[in-house]
Amino acid sequence: MKIIQQDDSILILKEKPPISSILITILFTILPLTFVLAMIYDIGVTNLKCKRLEPTQVNCEIQQSKFFGFVEQPPKAFSKVTSAKLKTLREIGSEGEPLVSNLVVLNTNQGEITVIEDSVFFNGVRGDASQMQSIANQNNKFLDSNQVTLQ
Repeated sequence: MKIIQQDDSILILKEKPPISSILITILFTILPLTFVLAMIYDIGVTNLKCKRLEPTQVNCEIQQSKFFGFVEQPPKAFSKVTSAKLKTLREIGSEGEPLVSNLVVLNTNQGEITVIEDSVFFNGVRGDASQMQSIANQNNKFLDSNQVTLQ
């Protein structure tokens, strides 16, 4: 505590917060809030649109957003889509735990393009395999049909 002004009728003191209270504030409020915001940043919407230009040529565009749909990503276009499939990636995490990622990929003239992937691991698995397979099947059904558009 520091005396700013003192005389017979006035005493003005200035108290500096202790370093420990500043560190506790950072540790229990700012860091957890930053961590939560980083985790929810990837939560958003993925919109895949495909259009048949010719009987054998399908082009697709993916539009993704982050942070509950508030942050739009630039759209990505893929031409000459031939098929979709479930792709499962297995890896070892930083602490030695097994991690599995289930993704939907499109086969295009540019190679394999990952279009749908879950952003969060739950019990070492990212993306429900049956749900991702269903999305891939729906895309393949469209590719094998005469439909003009898929969204």
